[in-house]
Amino acid sequence: MIYLNTGGSISGIITRESATGVEAEIGAGTIVINRADIKSMHHASAEALADLRDKWAEERSRLKLQEKSSEEDRGRRLKAYENWVNEEAKSKTGKAREEGEVKVVRDPDSQAILVSAILDGEVKALLELDTGASLVILSKHIGDKLGVDMSSETKRNIVGLRLVGGQIVKARTVILKSIAIEGVEERDVLAAVMLEDAGPADLKDGLLGRSFLGRFNIRLDMQKMSMSLQKLK
Repeated sequence: MIYLNTGGSISGIITRESATGVEAEIGAGTIVINRADIKSMHHASAEALADLRDKWAEERSRLKLQEKSSEEDRGRRLKAYENWVNEEAKSKTGKAREEGEVKVVRDPDSQAILVSAILDGEVKALLELDTGASLVILSKHIGDKLGVDMSSETKRNIVGLRLVGGQIVKARTVILKSIAIEGVEERDVLAAVMLEDAGPADLKDGLLGRSFLGRFNIRLDMQKMSMSLQKLK
């Protein structure tokens, strides 16, 4: 137990000590505390240390189970949304619309707004709305489904994309024949397909950027969980 000058205390296992500080494992990670901030330290018995490690192991197992349950629940909700979109699409005439109201969903973890789209008339993609992205950006696995040449050796139409956090990845620009969201369709849309798996884990299949969204007046209604797309004249 490390007692601090501020009156608090930290329970952990000391892994390294020096004249200037103490490094301690606290279960969730490792911290370094300056000697000047430490009032005193109490060293526990070997049995107490073993009990502490067992407690940490149980807590890590509990958190893993909780994370797995949360991920499964999140997957069920997103799957339910995709099923809803598919049923809505089936109920329509099948003719492309220039404008209309479409369903959106909020990712329970990242809070991003997602829409289900059909690319080139056949490839399903779950895309995050991003009015800050100049292009529609697609992941590598969606590019594979679309039949895009994913070889970086082919230098044609290669661009650098700066992702959230500053990471720069190579991408190939392509013209999608169509992007349709519940029948609201736009043709000949410029997109960039990442040539490698990159970006945040919650990126899904890509971003719906301004090369599509910029062709519409957009109004989001988060109470109805819908987005109105009105074609710009």
